[in-house]
Amino acid sequence: EVVEETFHADKTYVNPYVDVDLWVDLTGPGGTYKIPAIWDGGNTFRVRLVATEPGKWTWSSGRKTGDSGLDRKTGSFTAVAWTEAEKKANPNRRGIVRVAKNGRTLQYADGTPFFYTGDTWWSALTKVYAWGTDEGVSKISFQDAIALRKAQGFNGINIIACFPSDTEKGIWDKASHGEKVAEDGSTPFKINGGVDYTRMNPKYWQHADRKMKHMSEEGFVPFLETVRRHEEWPTENEAEKEAFTTYIRYLGARWGCYNLIFSWVHADAGSDELQRAWGAMVVKAHAELDNDGRLPYGQPRTVMCPGASDKYWYTLSPRILDINSVSNQGRDGECIGWLREMFFLDDPLPVYNLEPY
Repeated sequence: EVVEETFHADKTYVNPYVDVDLWVDLTGPGGTYKIPAIWDGGNTFRVRLVATEPGKWTWSSGRKTGDSGLDRKTGSFTAVAWTEAEKKANPNRRGIVRVAKNGRTLQYADGTPFFYTGDTWWSALTKVYAWGTDEGVSKISFQDAIALRKAQGFNGINIIACFPSDTEKGIWDKASHGEKVAEDGSTPFKINGGVDYTRMNPKYWQHADRKMKHMSEEGFVPFLETVRRHEEWPTENEAEKEAFTTYIRYLGARWGCYNLIFSWVHADAGSDELQRAWGAMVVKAHAELDNDGRLPYGQPRTVMCPGASDKYWYTLSPRILDINSVSNQGRDGECIGWLREMFFLDDPLPVYNLEPY
């Protein structure tokens, strides 16, 4: 279960999203984890903690920010193991999904095999799949859609965390232009003559929280992507480009408490120049992130790229992928060959068929 702790800053910050670097060190029988904090509006910060083994766990914010409302906070809790019946009811209780020792498959932390069977709802965290109502563009509530897919045997949903530019210029899917916002109309970042990637809007993410929590409770492992390639993030000013790392750390702070597969960017098409631009952003973020470029609990990483990931992303140094992938490039059966080729690489990774045709 997630243990959430709340902090209130004593100081006032111009932009707490980028100005405050707060985390806690969580220590227990499963090891020590560095868990970043969420800025959740106003002077409120939160951390979401998860025990990876039964026993007593302690946490401390240390002395990092110089803010008496955030520093030197400590706490503890005791984790009790799930029963086998509880694990059967929700496989997420078997622990964070990871790459198996054979290098070709996935498994839960307790060694139980995990085979991803996902449906694609890229805009699931927006009002396109509205919470508690079928009035969204999809004409089905988020909860009903999850219940339907669960009954059919699915265990994952492919989603993009947000669509910052969609309300400004409609970056993808005409039928839902301007609809890829929270149920109350909140955008993920501040809009001021364009998207300001240094200015987070917590209200959007608070609405999305309900959906991520619901998926976890229903046994789903979402495939979570940062943004679509249409975002002009790689060409923005230096402060905004720097904030790409802040954004990934924020996703890890907000939802790294859940089982998920993380994708650096939805770069399923575009020129070589575009791929290199996003690649440079990702490599820089990887170098600056904690936990060896991973989310707090080591969730596996991949990327949505044109064709097969081994043609570019797999070879980037350092290795930024735990899972190779194929996408819908060409929308034909050629991807089956790509899957086979990557499965038999000398240094293999599991292979994810992201949008099969």
